[in-house]
Amino acid sequence: MSMYDHIRCEVPLPDGFEGEPLFQTQDFERVLATHAIREDGLYLDDGHYETVPKAERPHPDAEEGTLEELKGSLRWVPNLVLHPEAHGIFNFYGEDASGKQHGYEAKFMDGELIGIKVQLDPPKPDVPDTELG
Repeated sequence: MSMYDHIRCEVPLPDGFEGEPLFQTQDFERVLATHAIREDGLYLDDGHYETVPKAERPHPDAEEGTLEELKGSLRWVPNLVLHPEAHGIFNFYGEDASGKQHGYEAKFMDGELIGIKVQLDPPKPDVPDTELG
């Protein structure tokens, strides 16, 4: 099984697909990062997690040290950083509720989004290298 980055596409896709909020790509060197495609360019989400105050958690009165107390104890705080050097084409893909794959090519020039087009033969989802019996 291979590693990938997440892509959050904030521009309309050419085929109208509005699936999952996060797509996948293996076209970047940084692994397990989240990137955002916006009208004004490509961004890296260089955010961090912060602790949620007990009063804002789903179970604020849960007993200390239990799993119920930990639920909702962290939240992601995004920090989008523009990639002004983004240049070239990268692929990203996702799947709809029926399992149909949707693949795209995003083209950037000097950090600016030039366009997104549909891939005719999107990649298949990752499958484990070995079957567990």
